[in-house]
Amino acid sequence: MATRTPKLALALALAAALSFAAPAAFASEASDAHKQLLEKRKAAKSEKDKDKRAELETDILAFCKERSDALKTQKLSRMDTCYLGLIQSAAGLHDDAVATCKAAVESKEETKYGTFIHISYVDVLVAKGDVDAAAAECEKMRTAYEGQKEVKVAFGNVGMAMRKAKQYEKSAKLLETAVELGTWEFVKTVVNNWLLVGNKERAVAIANVAVEKGPPAIKEDMQVVADFAAKVGTKIELPKFDGFVPPTEPQLEGKVVVLAAWNLSARTTERTLKVLDMVKSGFGDDVACLAVTTYYKKNAETGKLDESVTPEQERAWGSTIRDNFTYGGRMAWFPSEADMKSIGVAALPYFCVIGKDGTLLFGHTMQFGPDSPDFDILGDVIKAALK
Repeated sequence: MATRTPKLALALALAAALSFAAPAAFASEASDAHKQLLEKRKAAKSEKDKDKRAELETDILAFCKERSDALKTQKLSRMDTCYLGLIQSAAGLHDDAVATCKAAVESKEETKYGTFIHISYVDVLVAKGDVDAAAAECEKMRTAYEGQKEVKVAFGNVGMAMRKAKQYEKSAKLLETAVELGTWEFVKTVVNNWLLVGNKERAVAIANVAVEKGPPAIKEDMQVVADFAAKVGTKIELPKFDGFVPPTEPQLEGKVVVLAAWNLSARTTERTLKVLDMVKSGFGDDVACLAVTTYYKKNAETGKLDESVTPEQERAWGSTIRDNFTYGGRMAWFPSEADMKSIGVAALPYFCVIGKDGTLLFGHTMQFGPDSPDFDILGDVIKAALK
């Protein structure tokens, strides 16, 4: 069967969001316009109706273009120049935004908001798509503002933009810097980036650093990631399943296998199942998709496994979820949590890909979000596995 490429990418956001809250400033037309922009974005993001949200986003674009035209003829302070650049970026005027924010960075006017101005410049470079220039500005920020939190935010933002551009090695190096500066949230992505470029040794080493030096809350998960990373590129034997919904055993031999982990309490379950459906519809019978879980029902008070819940009850709940979310694929149960960890499941949403010959190809705790490249990457891995 011919391979069809699935539409795994989520829609891009209207414009790059600010990395953190803007500093307080004296009232001015520029600061007022920027404040309105943030309020409008917040309203659009929280709007559930798709058509209404599209109207709000169109309004944001028109507002930003009008404010950009009105403000560019005025004499502005350094801070207001930065605000203008951000408004221009939201209007899609990327060349103007870069020039404006660069002027704000280079201004000699004294301000205590230098890091905000500089990271705004980084953000508009990313929005324009000039990630190499943004990376260079990160290095300048590290020199100029050593120890300030905005520096690690900048490295994280640009590192993720590099991943979106599929420059995985550059992304890994930038995100490693963010981790070194104390932003541990990126460590799994660093590991995955190194695995994507075939540097398993570096991936395992970074995961082990997190086990040794990371916050206590991530140590157990990162040990799972380290053990998984060591197996990537080798043939593995999947743990035996002991239950399916529908109940017949699927045919996995000779197929690319995509496993997606879910559980009853995860808010990501519906989206995880929808992505699996998209993979199945995109690649058809060339790929076997399984939504995998284990018998894990926990007592809400103690957090311990509730032994009164039987596997039959768990599978019944799974069947109900499958129907409620109109998931067309198959669910599968591993006997134990250790089986889940053996395929790298440390946190959800998690996807794993195994090649036709049983080689472990990919596993990552994915990010759902408008700017996440993770599902495009998943599609690329599957396409490569089918060649």
